[in-house]
Amino acid sequence: MLRSLVPGLLLAAFSSAAFAGAPGVSILCYHHFEEKPLQGFSVKPSDFEQQMAHLAAGGFQVLRLADAVERLEKKAGFPEKAVVITIDDGYRCAYEKALPVLRKYKFPATLFIYPQYVGEKGDKCRWEDYKRLAAEGLFDIQCHSYTHPNFAQMARKLPAQQYEREMHRELFTSKKTLEEKLGLKIDFLAYPFGVYDEQIRDWALQAGYRAMFSVDGAANAPGTRASSVSRTMIMAGDGPKAFARKAAALPLELEIVSPRDGQILENGPYRVVAKITDPDVRIETVHGVSAGCSGRVDARSRKLELSSSKPIKPGVHIVTVTGSDSSGRGTRTATWLFRSR
Repeated sequence: MLRSLVPGLLLAAFSSAAFAGAPGVSILCYHHFEEKPLQGFSVKPSDFEQQMAHLAAGGFQVLRLADAVERLEKKAGFPEKAVVITIDDGYRCAYEKALPVLRKYKFPATLFIYPQYVGEKGDKCRWEDYKRLAAEGLFDIQCHSYTHPNFAQMARKLPAQQYEREMHRELFTSKKTLEEKLGLKIDFLAYPFGVYDEQIRDWALQAGYRAMFSVDGAANAPGTRASSVSRTMIMAGDGPKAFARKAAALPLELEIVSPRDGQILENGPYRVVAKITDPDVRIETVHGVSAGCSGRVDARSRKLELSSSKPIKPGVHIVTVTGSDSSGRGTRTATWLFRSR
């Protein structure tokens, strides 16, 4: 039986005020690589080459994911222009077309894979392929669940006991399978589709993951908890300017008041509240959006409030808060999500 940890003990709203003004880290998320992209998240290998060249020429520091997580755990902060490269799903095209580019630039990367998509046929990689990659030392293999389902849809459609059984396989069995097949320690989980809630995060912690990752699309401030790390997807339509903006993304530091990150709400009216603690944002420019609602911050109190008098649809909803950097370096962004049922 899966159990829930005490809400607020591990998952209380974080405060990043102690790290105000410190550099953050942008974690880039790739999926598929084809010269004629068939999907929105498929990137041309030639574009990927240009993107890695941009990181090299621009003085970016490409960190190992484990290094970034350790910095979060120790609250050690990040160097300027820190980025991490991750690749999801385990497509063979990534093995053949992206990894040679990373070797060229000596950039480390983490591959998030799921056991169901490992094999001999189609666009899959074999267990032997992953063992060789891990042995190189440049690449890290981590978990992306067992079958890559949408956890929110599972929660809505399955009876409670069946849902818990399925989630045990997705979180616990997947980790054990990867460790046994690869002979590696699996420490990190990338949520499929970036979907999670407080209960799922509790279970992931019970399963032994040190850090969990979404795709909320924001850089991470030094005060970010390792159990709630954001990544930014790189898409087929991202030209040089869009990629440069994502790689150099700036975090917006705030205190989440409500709803908590990953909180499960009943399907009714809701209210979003956050206090902006970042001294490097022009407070009058701060703006928030979520589930069709939008609003600006009160400059005097530095409090942002969004509310809806109408019920919201069941599902996952992302809160996005943005504001202009006070030094003109771009836009600062913070994100978190909640789920309604």
